[in-house]
Amino acid sequence: MARVALAEGKPAEAQAGARRAAAELQAQKLPDDQAAALALEARAALAAGRAAEAAAPLERARQLAAAGQQEGARREFLLVSSIARAERGDAAGARKSLEIAISRAHEKRLIAFELEAGLTLGEVEMKGGAVAAGRARLEAVEKTAAGHGYLRIARRAREARA
Repeated sequence: MARVALAEGKPAEAQAGARRAAAELQAQKLPDDQAAALALEARAALAAGRAAEAAAPLERARQLAAAGQQEGARREFLLVSSIARAERGDAAGARKSLEIAISRAHEKRLIAFELEAGLTLGEVEMKGGAVAAGRARLEAVEKTAAGHGYLRIARRAREARA
């Protein structure tokens, strides 16, 4: 539900939902899922322009993802930490991390993650002043995502270009 709220442009609702989910997952002793929920909480805070509120859940997500078993939690953390890096003024570092992630996802044929990382990189480029590169990347992500049936990613890429 929190992911849907974020996709619908409701970051405050997403942040609250992700926070509740993280607490429940902690109580259930599911650290990998908790890491993903915390990363989503941080992403929602960043989307709402509240970078300071993203720091604590992002750090806890990093700890859990590093110790966890699920690659998905580490991938989610990588995306959100790259957004946070760019927000702190390290757009070059964020771009490099995302480019490496895209390359590795491509090698492993992780299409959905490759598209998510490409979408995130396009957004980072647009916000970092590389508007032409960001638009081109987002257009490519949109076309590839639509061609593979990832319509939500395609829609988000189209909206990010606007």
